[in-house]
Amino acid sequence: MEWLENLRSARQLGYRHCLLLAGSAQWCRQLAVDIVAADASTSISTSTSEPTTLSSISSSAIWLGDDSPQLDHLLLQPLSPRSSQSLLGRDSDCIVVDFYSSCNADVLGRATGALNGSGLLLLLAPPLADWGDYDDPDYLRYRAIRPESYRFRGFFLQRLRRLLQEELQRETDGCLSLIDQSVESLSLSNPSPLSFPLPSPPSRLAGCFRPTSAQRQVVQAVLGLMSSRRSALTLTADRGRGKSVALGLAIAELLRGGSFHVVITSPLKSNVSNFFSALDPAQSKVVTYLPVDQLLLPPADSPLVDLLVVDEAAAIPLPVLDRLSARYQRLVFSSTVHGYEGSGRGFSLRFNEVLQRRFSRLINCSL
Repeated sequence: MEWLENLRSARQLGYRHCLLLAGSAQWCRQLAVDIVAADASTSISTSTSEPTTLSSISSSAIWLGDDSPQLDHLLLQPLSPRSSQSLLGRDSDCIVVDFYSSCNADVLGRATGALNGSGLLLLLAPPLADWGDYDDPDYLRYRAIRPESYRFRGFFLQRLRRLLQEELQRETDGCLSLIDQSVESLSLSNPSPLSFPLPSPPSRLAGCFRPTSAQRQVVQAVLGLMSSRRSALTLTADRGRGKSVALGLAIAELLRGGSFHVVITSPLKSNVSNFFSALDPAQSKVVTYLPVDQLLLPPADSPLVDLLVVDEAAAIPLPVLDRLSARYQRLVFSSTVHGYEGSGRGFSLRFNEVLQRRFSRLINCSL
């Protein structure tokens, strides 16, 4: 199929793509199932002459919605929108966001931030014309106490619709395709509606990872912390810039040069999966993940730590960060300053002043 071949080519080149499915809930969900679990008999030519289907391309897929399909043959991990914070620090080849369950800006941001460089994002939504009056199920959380006190005008949905329509009207190669139930009669045997143009090939192939110059600077900065007894580093960036991977590369380089007790913490253990992916198996065994509360036990019960890495720091209350910085000698604080963990301003302004007073050496990095 042409659309499947195009999708696989986009994945090989490292391009993300978004398919917006607009129609009834049943139609959108069934079409999403068909796309993610493409017929096993469908194949396209590869350099190894082995059949490749969308199921094999999407090695991991997440369905963000309360009504995820219960099909054993699907490689889908169901995830409630209320649990979408577990996506922080993770990534996936394919993510389905069901607007019929929730059209929450935080959920959408977490989904796009967790999408691999060659990933596919599926948005299941009502017809675009209905978005202004759509009674988003996410509104229920505001109506819980006083159901009659809130009247929602759908400004976020109207703005999102306008931005999506502007992207669809771009004459240049875009990253968004619309499949509208009212104008398309779509099935997997009719591939044309799912065909989309590919941008020009990039200068480097996806899958051949090379750290950016900014990531290499982070590695050197982390290594430099070990020369001072009382030192700290802050690492800030927008979502998806590779902070966790850069930290993982730095710790990997550190452990190659000696034996150190490295501990990493974050609001959720899943937040640091990309960090550990940058370590080899032997290094992963000597780097310890600990919840924040275990790092604040009485000193006699505290772990031995040569370097403490705090990932997704903006999601941790400032008083807790303050106690960590008072107890440990060398720390790295990584945070998204414009992300959905928090505004990030308290971390980048107030907490940075605390670090300047407390540490003899403070390094500020950004990606």
